[in-house]
Amino acid sequence: MAKKTTLKRRGNNEGCIRLRVDGKTWEGIYTCIDKNGKTVRRSVYGKSEPEVKDKLTLARAEVITGDNLDPDTITVEQWAKQWLASFLLNTRDSTRYQYEQYLRLYVYPVIGSTRLQKITKPMVQQIITKMLSAGRSPKTCKNVNGILHHMFDDAITSEYIKTNPAHKTKLPKIEKKDMVVLSGKKYKMFLKEIHGKPFENIFYLALFSGMREGEILGLTWSCVDFKANKITVKQQLKRDSHIGEKNSQYKLSDTKTGNHRTLILDKTVLDVLQKEKTKQAENKLKLGTDYQNKSNLVFTDEFGHYINSRTLLKAFKKRVEAIGMPEMRFHDLRHSFATQSFRNGDSVVEVQRNLGHTQASTTLNVYAHCTEEMQTNSAKRMSEFIKSLKVV
Repeated sequence: MAKKTTLKRRGNNEGCIRLRVDGKTWEGIYTCIDKNGKTVRRSVYGKSEPEVKDKLTLARAEVITGDNLDPDTITVEQWAKQWLASFLLNTRDSTRYQYEQYLRLYVYPVIGSTRLQKITKPMVQQIITKMLSAGRSPKTCKNVNGILHHMFDDAITSEYIKTNPAHKTKLPKIEKKDMVVLSGKKYKMFLKEIHGKPFENIFYLALFSGMREGEILGLTWSCVDFKANKITVKQQLKRDSHIGEKNSQYKLSDTKTGNHRTLILDKTVLDVLQKEKTKQAENKLKLGTDYQNKSNLVFTDEFGHYINSRTLLKAFKKRVEAIGMPEMRFHDLRHSFATQSFRNGDSVVEVQRNLGHTQASTTLNVYAHCTEEMQTNSAKRMSEFIKSLKVV
C-alpha cells in the first residue's frame, strides 16, 4: 500500500515539503507570481527531504530577488503581489491581508497597470488625493502611503527602481481623538448601570485592570492565580481578518507588544472572576457535551464559545449611553484605569508596567494630562514642605 502523503509546513510563505504518495519522492511547494500577475503554486522534487529543502531554498531566493519577473515590464500590481508573497515573511497573516485589501482598493485602480519604473511622486500623491475625495480617513491615507513606501523600498533593494516615489508624500494631518475617562460620580454611575447586565464582569475587569479588550477576551484560566491575586497577560483574542469580513473567525495570538506581563489586582477583581468560573461550571453541568470551552477561556457565552467583540461593543454602548457618555469607547475603560492610577499616586513606571507599554515615554505621551496634574500636586506638596521649615 502506498504511504499517505505527509505535509511538513514551514514558516509563513516559506513553502512546505511533503513525501508523495509513492513513498519515494519528496516535493517542495511554494508560491510566486506568474507573468500575468497571478499567484500560482509551483513545485520542486527530489529523492530526499534535504535535497528538496535545498531546491526549495533556491527557488524561494529566485522569487525574492524577482528573478522570475522582467524588470523592464513589471507593473506595480505585479510587483505588489510578488512583494506580498515573498517579502513579508515575519508579518502576521491578518496584517498581510490588510495590506492586500489596501492595495486592491486604493492602489491598483490608480497605478496598478503602470510600469513600476514609470511611477512618480505625483502619481503616488494622486492616490492620496483620490482617497481623501472618497472620504477615507487621514489615518487610512497614512497607512496606504506607509505600505507603498515599504514596498518601493524593497523594489529599490531588488534593483527594479532607483528612488522611492512614496518618499515625502504630503499627507493629511491626523487629529488625535480625545480620551473620555470616568471619574468620581461617573465611576459609581457606570458600576451601577452594568450591575446584573450582560458582560458586567468583563467591564469590571477592564475598569480595574487596564487590560485591553482582546487581552480580556483571550484570558484563560491557566493565567489566573486566585491565591496570589495575580493575572498573567500573554495573549489576546483577535479576529482572523484573512478569512473575510462576513465569515471572520477568532483566534488566540500574542499581545499587541508581544510581551507578557503580570498584574497584581485587588481581591474584589479576582472575586469577580471566581463568579465567572462558577457560572461556567453551572453551564457545563446543565449543557453537558454541548458545552465546549476548548481554549479554557475565562469569558465565554453559555455554551463555552468565545465572546464576539462586536456583541460586546454593542452592549457597552448601551451602558455608556445610559449614563450620558455616548462618545466613550471600550478602550477608554483602560484610559480610566490609568488616569485613576496616577491620581492614586502610582508612578509612571508602575502604570507603564500595568498597561504593558514597551517604553515609559509612551505612557507619558498618552497621559500627559495626568503627569501635569501630578506636577501641580508635587509643587503644592513642596510648598507645604517649605512652609513647614518656617524659612523667613
